[in-house]
Amino acid sequence: MAIASGTCGTCSWAISDAGVLTIGAGTLHAPWLTGIMSNNWPWGGHAKDIKSCVIASGVIVGAQEGLMGGYTNDYSTAHMFYGCSNMTSITFQGTFNTVNATDMGWMFDGCSSLTSINLSTFNTAKVKSMSYLFSGCTILTSITFGANFDTSALDESSGTAFLGSGFYSAVNNTNGLVINSDAAFRALLASEKTGTWVRQPASVTYSVSAVRTDNGTVDEDGEDVTITATWLTGASTTTRTLSVYKKLVSENLDIAAFILFGDVEL
Repeated sequence: MAIASGTCGTCSWAISDAGVLTIGAGTLHAPWLTGIMSNNWPWGGHAKDIKSCVIASGVIVGAQEGLMGGYTNDYSTAHMFYGCSNMTSITFQGTFNTVNATDMGWMFDGCSSLTSINLSTFNTAKVKSMSYLFSGCTILTSITFGANFDTSALDESSGTAFLGSGFYSAVNNTNGLVINSDAAFRALLASEKTGTWVRQPASVTYSVSAVRTDNGTVDEDGEDVTITATWLTGASTTTRTLSVYKKLVSENLDIAAFILFGDVEL
């Protein structure tokens, strides 16, 4: 017995009693309402029943269905696993053919039980939107990208929503690169994106810049110090305390000598 089954495009799909969603080989055609009704994929009404997902080799992302029949110019996986909050794993058994995909927005939105995901077979050279791709993936620890995970065609500021979804900073275990913004990830070469990215440790590190000022204006004879802290690792959702000290120096000393550390709460 199966909880539910059917077809999507030419792909068969079924959710077993154990909660395994299996998608067979063929061409996927996203429903035309995808993006308006977030769980409009044929298995969307059973999103909470899905415990894991297996996508067979030979699945191709095809054109999205049109409003009045036929197909649009969009090749979409948007909202494909929206709301699958109990799904703990997703396995791509072979190449998941995304070479024509143009929209991946919200694809894993709400997958709050996923701890890792391997997207190494994805080709995203034509993808224009990855908005909130990993939104709601609150315990996602690692993401693996392949050489064809290309972000150069993205046309919106939200980028991959990679860092914006809990990865306040991340390190590539393959070559040691560290990023602390979505823009920094997008700026990398394809070879630099390749590999498994993991969250940085929970401890907070930061950079501090200090300017000697007089009532907020930079001044050699200023009376106070303006401190700017940038959090590089970990969430900054609560007030933290920095130690910043000011040392009185003679007027002819370089301004840099003025900056020491004392106690300032931000």
